[in-house]
Amino acid sequence: MSAAPYRYPEISRRAVLQRFAAMLVLGGLLPWRQALAMQTGIVRLKGKVHLNGQSARIGQLVKDGDHVETFADAEVVFIVGKDAYLQRAGSKIRLESGSGSTFSQVLRVISGRVLGVFAKGDTQIQTPTVTLGIRGTGVYLEASADKTYVCLCYGTAEYIPLADPSHTITQTTQHHEKPLWIYADASRPLMAAAEPINHTDAELQMLEALVGRVPPFISNPSPLRNRY
Repeated sequence: MSAAPYRYPEISRRAVLQRFAAMLVLGGLLPWRQALAMQTGIVRLKGKVHLNGQSARIGQLVKDGDHVETFADAEVVFIVGKDAYLQRAGSKIRLESGSGSTFSQVLRVISGRVLGVFAKGDTQIQTPTVTLGIRGTGVYLEASADKTYVCLCYGTAEYIPLADPSHTITQTTQHHEKPLWIYADASRPLMAAAEPINHTDAELQMLEALVGRVPPFISNPSPLRNRY
């Protein structure tokens, strides 16, 4: 069954309330008026987090060209434009402009674990073993030098395994149906089916609420929903 079209609601009173609710989930770290007004930047920070090699702080902007690194027992949630990210401990990412290519932006996951929700538009995600082309999705990744875990939580993505780009595939999902491991070793199968791990629907709802949206599984529930 193909995925239902993703609806991106207009910013409305409902969206404002969703953003307020999201900030409550974030633990009340910001006054609610400040939280509702925030359009971009770091909204939650726990433990040791660096932005461009310096200690990060709540409210700091994150933009093209920036490096974000989380250390042991750290976590950061931040908004960039109409996209939102939850970066777990021990992770390194870089945000890049997609100028000169068909992509409006590039997320480079150097290592570690990242959950992201993305607005309409062509975004590329790069890891050591796979390149993803996405257009308005929710994605969870765990990246290392020899393998990448990808859960396309909802939406459509093109997967290009770097070990053999001829094995490119396209997936469409509604609710975590097709997680994959993508490997660096071309002597073995490059992709293998996986199970949903280490991310939740509540986290996806929180991230989407920060940018005034709701995940599609809220209005289009699937049988897998109870697994989270």
